[in-house]
Amino acid sequence: MSSDTEKSVVLIGGGHTLALVLNFLKEKPLNNAKVTVINLGKTAPYSGMLPGFVAGHYQREEWDIDLQQLSDDVGATMIDGKAVSLDTEKTCLPNPLSTARASSHRRQAHQT
Repeated sequence: MSSDTEKSVVLIGGGHTLALVLNFLKEKPLNNAKVTVINLGKTAPYSGMLPGFVAGHYQREEWDIDLQQLSDDVGATMIDGKAVSLDTEKTCLPNPLSTARASSHRRQAHQT
């Protein structure tokens, strides 16, 4: 495989760890790699705020991680859906766009 061939990185399932990975990719982008995030919903709860939510300190929407925004920030495609299978021999996912609503909203810098 030549060094200028684009590779694909698929991140499945949202949450605190995914948010950390996306924040890391803002600082150190992957060269020649297309990043796709698959999560059922465009937000995910930040579990570290659960005790404060239970205690009444936070509203439900206050402890959501905006996966769409984080994906946009790194130029990743966000798919609101779920991965239902994995081909381990081909090391690939069946086309996730066939069963999910894709939203590759890439916000342009300085857009009002």
